[in-house]
Amino acid sequence: MLTQNSELRQSAWEAMTGNWKPAVIASLVIGVIFYIGAGVFTGCGVSSSFGISSFIYWVFIFALVMPIHYAFTIIMQNFLNGARENVLEDTYNYFKSNYSRAVITSVLVAVYTALWSMLFIIPGIIKSYSYAMTFYIANEMPEKSSEECVQLSMKMMYGNKAKLFWLDMSFIGWFLLCAITFGIAALFVEPYWFTARAAFYEDLKKETISIPQ
Repeated sequence: MLTQNSELRQSAWEAMTGNWKPAVIASLVIGVIFYIGAGVFTGCGVSSSFGISSFIYWVFIFALVMPIHYAFTIIMQNFLNGARENVLEDTYNYFKSNYSRAVITSVLVAVYTALWSMLFIIPGIIKSYSYAMTFYIANEMPEKSSEECVQLSMKMMYGNKAKLFWLDMSFIGWFLLCAITFGIAALFVEPYWFTARAAFYEDLKKETISIPQ
């Protein structure tokens, strides 16, 4: 029986208590990299959605933003499990030492999700939940290929996608706060949300697969 969402959020909140500062700083730096980089790349070159600026933008997303997102996801998982790290430094170190795996895994998940989204938006959303555990699995099972991690995520999430969806929906008030504060609240909400999702994974893996310690 999976833990209730309220308990997952509580676990995440307890993990963050007293440790908000490094997590918020890391969230801020990652946000700055994304928004400044996106602005620079999309603000130059041809304005067409199929022009050179669009190409550079997507290279930027796949080569930098998504691998950083991958690293931050794992660092928040470590944070949940009791690691009191320099979050910004360790996100960078993890990004650097796992760069190729992060890129391949991130691109694979993005491509699969995009292909399903071409059918319609709902199938794409559903499949994104199927792939939601991929990063955690890739981190804890380095011997498995990125494709195997995607497949294992699908296995873990079979029958559990709605559970994760409702965990995400329980953050709706926080997401609205991000909107009305023009994204400022996201500096706090993003680490909290990522940690809650990590708590979901830690709970789910007890029910579905054995991860080597």
